[in-house]
Amino acid sequence: MLISLLKTITTTLALITCTWAYSTSYEQNPLPTRQGFMVSHQGIYHFDTNTLRPNWQALNGHKTFAPTIAGDSVLVSSSSGVYAYQLSDGKLLWHHPGGSPFSATVADGLAYISSEDGKLTALDIAQGEPHWSKQLSGWVYPPVVMGDVLITGGSAGLLWGVDRHSGRLLWEQPLGQELFYRPVAVGDNRIALTSFDARLQVLNSRGDTLWQHQFNSLALYPVADSENLYVYELSGDLHAFSLSDGQHRWQQQLNEKPAAAVSVLDDQILAVSSNGTVVQLNRTTGDILHQQQLAVEPITPVFQHNHKRLLIAAQRGKPQPIVLDFSVHSSTSKEINDE
Repeated sequence: MLISLLKTITTTLALITCTWAYSTSYEQNPLPTRQGFMVSHQGIYHFDTNTLRPNWQALNGHKTFAPTIAGDSVLVSSSSGVYAYQLSDGKLLWHHPGGSPFSATVADGLAYISSEDGKLTALDIAQGEPHWSKQLSGWVYPPVVMGDVLITGGSAGLLWGVDRHSGRLLWEQPLGQELFYRPVAVGDNRIALTSFDARLQVLNSRGDTLWQHQFNSLALYPVADSENLYVYELSGDLHAFSLSDGQHRWQQQLNEKPAAAVSVLDDQILAVSSNGTVVQLNRTTGDILHQQQLAVEPITPVFQHNHKRLLIAAQRGKPQPIVLDFSVHSSTSKEINDE
């Protein structure tokens, strides 16, 4: 499994409804909060919305995955277990050890944790106590919530439907190949996923394939809006598909390896490559509107915050916000507070 690649690009997967209650929420990197945004990169950092400097940080030097919001707390998975921190000040609320877990999926007061040891576990968000645990095959990626069912897969080339209240296995569907990462909820009772045989599949909540597309190279997990799926291949080709029937609407050659999945902001698609190129495209046609070269190493997609477009770059081993200005061919950055 390409863990280092997954750490870099398992970023924005689904926008949450910001009710700040225990509704369904998925990991995001960066993760918006009331006071700013959180970033996972060899630790977890909470950046202030005005200063763009971290007002608290934790797990420095640890391998960490994208954080998940859970009411007034945030859940962070690392190689040493799952941690819950108070959003306002970073106070540690609880720690559930072991298992080499991936990012949490949160729904109705429970955090669903998958891991490299093949376990899928439901933890009570308030105390971190196990509610149930199910042993599956191989490593298991974070699940998507479809009503009362969790849908997940992993290295075994299988897709599972698990009762999210009891952990009982409801169904199993063969995929023939390992998932690239987790399934993504797209529209009503549908999921999308990519796999290591360079396929994109859209399936119903029973795991039946509705449509699929074969790429020439491995593709990152898809990003959806209300009409389309956008998929970025490792070859540098960016695609748009009709969500309803899989019609291939456009393809744009960007010729650079992606640093993260694309962002959908307003009527534009923003793609970030590993060499620091940020490309702005028309969402409808795929035409390139603007291209900007940054002298940094991007580690997140472009995101909107406080009326600005930013991305996070790695500098001296720490995350640093970069404020983008698409009206010019340069960018400005805010130095983080190392203290």
